[in-house]
Amino acid sequence: MTVKQVAKIAVKVAAKHYGVDAKIIQAKNSTRQAVEPRKLAQKLTKDYCTVKDLAHSAAKIGDLIGNQAKGTVIHNLVTYQSLLDFSEAEKANYEVAKEQFKIAIFEATATPDNSKQLENVVKLAKGVQKQINEINEMINGDPIMEGWRKYKISHVLSAMDSKLGNVDKAFLV
Repeated sequence: MTVKQVAKIAVKVAAKHYGVDAKIIQAKNSTRQAVEPRKLAQKLTKDYCTVKDLAHSAAKIGDLIGNQAKGTVIHNLVTYQSLLDFSEAEKANYEVAKEQFKIAIFEATATPDNSKQLENVVKLAKGVQKQINEINEMINGDPIMEGWRKYKISHVLSAMDSKLGNVDKAFLV
């Protein structure tokens, strides 16, 4: 899979995750509606591709997502990583988007041999998304419950990993 294909999938996933049109992410504007999903798409692309794939990675990502300069992409990646390090809610949000991205990559590379695995993974991911949404609704932003929420989400993601069992995890890079 080429970097261009990966970036295209990342843009679609980010657009769906934030409920915006993919064209908004690709447009060269700096509205919040475009910036947050664009940062997510850039991070997903960077995390998925190897260094070999992304010679001059920030410049290449900038060309493919939002037509941005190398420095802007580096700034986006650094600020997004800082947000992930600081905010448990944003980290959980990113993990959900990352799982959706992995499934989209898997769907794009699906063959008849792994189509049954794909169905199982999609069902499992939908269940995980539902559980995480329920956990977030339960605490409703209560800072006292933040530790419990963090524990429960990590437990749900671990359970998903163990349920995948012998599924070919090559696509879960």
